[in-house]
Amino acid sequence: MSMFIGILGMLAFFAGIVMVIFSFFKKRPKRNPLIVIAVGLVLFIVGVAISGNSTSSESTKTASTTSISTKKKTTESSSIVKASLETSKSKEAQIKASKAKVEAAKQAELAKQAEAAKKAEEAKKAEEAKRAELAKQQAEQSRQAELAKQQAETAAQAQAQAATQQAQASATTTTEQNNTTVYVVDNGTTQVYWYDASAIHPKPTHPVISMTEGEAQARGLHHSQTE
Repeated sequence: MSMFIGILGMLAFFAGIVMVIFSFFKKRPKRNPLIVIAVGLVLFIVGVAISGNSTSSESTKTASTTSISTKKKTTESSSIVKASLETSKSKEAQIKASKAKVEAAKQAELAKQAEAAKKAEEAKKAEEAKRAELAKQQAEQSRQAELAKQQAETAAQAQAQAATQQAQASATTTTEQNNTTVYVVDNGTTQVYWYDASAIHPKPTHPVISMTEGEAQARGLHHSQTE
């Protein structure tokens, strides 16, 4: 019976160690595996104690040796458990550091994306401002061209009107000149004419006839230089 209890305690102890290792890798609570290890040690010690009470001095010596060995194993097991816990803490610290590194990289990427988006927005605004300025310049050029066109049309109309007025004035002057009465001596056989008959010099000895300036010019006469 004592041997069965001792063996059961040892099995429970090693099962607890396996559970601690398994909990470390699966990141599960380690309380239950530690309880199993403690129960295994207690059962093992109880089994050894029962066996020691029912055997002879040889058995007592053997039990003492076994107890020392058990204590040694217990110490070693405790060292293993302690090392496992320290390893678990180290792993957790590494995992936290890794998560912090990943989070920092994520934040840096987000900041980079935000900066790129900001630059893209600024470039877009600059392009829109450039297009607006170009459209403004084109509108100003169109306005200036339209204004120049209107001024040219106005100048052309003014020139045409002035030319028309000049032509009309010239035609009027020509008509007036053609209708002006002039005087010719010697029955129109001379080469000159006068606007005023009293201005004829020297005094004519032949009859003086009158005609229009147009008719006189048609005959090849010209205005007297002495009038």
